[in-house]
Formats: sequence, structure tokens, C-alpha cells
Amino acid sequence: MSELYSVSEFASSRGVKHTAVAQYIRRHPDEFSGHVETKNNALCVDSDGLSILEKKYPPRVIEVIEDTEARQKLIAAQEQIISLQQQLASMQARLAQADVQAYLLEDKEHQIAAQEKQISAQAAQIQSQNERIDRLTDEKEQAKASESLIKTDLLKEQIERKNAEKRAEEAEAKVKEFSSSGLWKRIFWKG
Repeated sequence: MSELYSVSEFASSRGVKHTAVAQYIRRHPDEFSGHVETKNNALCVDSDGLSILEKKYPPRVIEVIEDTEARQKLIAAQEQIISLQQQLASMQARLAQADVQAYLLEDKEHQIAAQEKQISAQAAQIQSQNERIDRLTDEKEQAKASESLIKTDLLKEQIERKNAEKRAEEAEAKVKEFSSSGLWKRIFWKG
């Protein structure tokens, strides 16, 4: 047998699977009789077998057409895609920043609500203390008024007692004078 060619290499050069080429060889034993050999566990064909495979799997020709207008449209489209991707990235950054700001705003609202609750509780406590102060002030004023009345009554009693003492002294003095005077004076006394 002449030079051998690997079926695996042939398949990769034609862009087909190795198993597809091997299957084609097995299905056409008459065509490949005497042209197929296994070497190092690899399926190989000689030059005649390679010719048969080339007819079944011809090389693919890729035709390159130079179209400047299409190329320019492609470049413009790529530039537009890049621009849109940049805009998308910018919008995503803005959206992330807006999410952070929304979270911070929500947190601030919770803090404000907690502070308002605390202020409301303190206001109620202050209101209660003010009512207590007003009540104590009223009681103090009543106590002062009572004290003033008691002092006035006490002062009146002291004045009345002094007046009573003075009258008693005058009466004693008159009794003394009357008892020390003679009978005629007692008779004519105009006390």
C-alpha cells in the first residue's frame, strides 16, 4: 500500500465530523476495498481512498467579496453598538446609584419616623409634667391663700386679745380705783 492519510485529519480539513467520514467508509465497502487500513488505532486511507473521499467531501471554498459599502455599514453598526453599550453601562450605573439613594432615603424616612415617635412621646411627657406643675401651682396658691387667711384670722385674734387685755386692764384699774375710793365717791361714781 502506498502513503496513508488519516481519516480524522481529512474530516477536520473538510469541516465534517470524523464519525461521519468513518461511517461513509463502512457503508461503501466495495469502493474502499483495499484502500482502508488501521494504523495505531487510527483509520487511514491510501491515495485512491483519499480521491473517493474528496469527491464525496469536496473542499469548501469561501468566497470573499470586497464590499466597501457593506463594510462601512458594518463599522457604523459596530460603533453604534459600542455607543449603546456605553449608554447602557452609564444607565446601569445611574440605576445602581438611584437604588442606593432610594435605600438611603428609605432609611432616613425610618429614622425620621422613629424620631417623630420619640418627639411625640416626649411631648406627651412634657404635657403631663406641665399639667402636674399647673396642679401644684394651684395647690400652692390655695395654700398661700389659706395661709393668708389664717394669718389674717390670727392677727385679728391677736388684736382682739390685746384689746380684751387692755379692756381687762382698764376694768381692773377701775375696780382698783373704785375699791380704793370712799363711799361717797362710790355712790357718785360715773365710771
